[in-house]
Amino acid sequence: MQKIIYKYFKTNIAEFLTISVLISVILTHLIDIPYIKQNIQLTELLFLMTVGYIATNYKEIKFPQFGLLDYSFAFLIIILIINYFTHQQPQVAIMVIESIYVILLYFVFSILLLNIRKDRLYRILGYAAEVAFWILTFAGFLGLLLYYFNFTEKYVLKYDNYPYFGDVFRIKGFSYSPNLYISVICFFVCLLKSLKRLPLNKILMISVIALLSLTKEAILLISILLIFSLDKFITKLYFKKLILMFFGIMYLVLSLFYISFKANEDVFNNKSLLIDEPIISNNGINVYGTTYFAVLNGGYLIFKDNYLTGIGINNFQSELKNLVKKKYYPEKFELYRPTDSYLGIASELGFLYILFLILLFYTISKIVRITNYVNSHPLILLLIYFLFESVCLGSFHFRHYYIFFAILPFLLKQNEQKIATSHI
Repeated sequence: MQKIIYKYFKTNIAEFLTISVLISVILTHLIDIPYIKQNIQLTELLFLMTVGYIATNYKEIKFPQFGLLDYSFAFLIIILIINYFTHQQPQVAIMVIESIYVILLYFVFSILLLNIRKDRLYRILGYAAEVAFWILTFAGFLGLLLYYFNFTEKYVLKYDNYPYFGDVFRIKGFSYSPNLYISVICFFVCLLKSLKRLPLNKILMISVIALLSLTKEAILLISILLIFSLDKFITKLYFKKLILMFFGIMYLVLSLFYISFKANEDVFNNKSLLIDEPIISNNGINVYGTTYFAVLNGGYLIFKDNYLTGIGINNFQSELKNLVKKKYYPEKFELYRPTDSYLGIASELGFLYILFLILLFYTISKIVRITNYVNSHPLILLLIYFLFESVCLGSFHFRHYYIFFAILPFLLKQNEQKIATSHI
């Protein structure tokens, strides 16, 4: 009996680890250890288990052939190593290790997927996405009820003088922020849609959660849900992308700027979140830059002066101090880490990171061009979502991004075959 159980577990361990790792990315705020704090979560523990599984069974394990995505992320690892040797600072070393880890998560998860039987891969991913969907939904509504009945505020974020709304609370599930919560939800919703049906009741539940999060990312998520609900009428991927890009531009405007339609009136009490002087002032309309705009602009200014080698990853906040002294960054703002994954990270890693982005965008554009199968449309929309979100959200270390890129080659096909066995 023990031999049978052992044989079954050994045969199906790749499936178990795949489901566990995939679901674990929704639990970003679960483990809190003194000194380490919340830097190590369930995903990290499962990553070590997976590496152990691969190491002890490497003779039986199938390894994927390198494709464009693999070369892109391998290049990023090289950039990070160069960044450390260029600056050789303890804080740089720590962030280089953290960054290389999430990239390795992409490679390790790719190996797991390749070692699942082809006829079961879709079923495994669909099951994990379904479980994750219900956990995320439950977490959102549970946090709302616990807050409403004064049990705990752990699963909501209270916010005073929130732009356009005033004093609010925002649900965040098991994540450390509502923004990350919505990002993870969008990942699983699109994955679920590409694998199975997404009925109207699920679309309505997620729409309510998106609204209760009061995140600007909810604009993107709701636009995707709108596209899904109109699938019968909007069948062409071109029009779906056009709709999402329209809402994406709206997302960027609302994230980077605050628009006041009452001239010379303090319509937004919490001015600590806005640049003092309006960027545009015309006919009673004042447009102020937000903290996102200020940090993005700070990233550009730092990159402009340090484009060769960057300032070293994890040094962004200290460089913002210098911009404060030069009056290029408002003194009243917090010294944030990069709130975007473009200029902010480029200012830390230098021009090599720009080359990585070019390679990644080329790969993504190639993926989009060759994809015609209708079940792939949700994944393409998710790609566009991530591209927009990364302008205003520091997504460079988001675990679910790297998991998504690992899954992508296995799901995207030009025809109706269910499983892809090679990487793009």
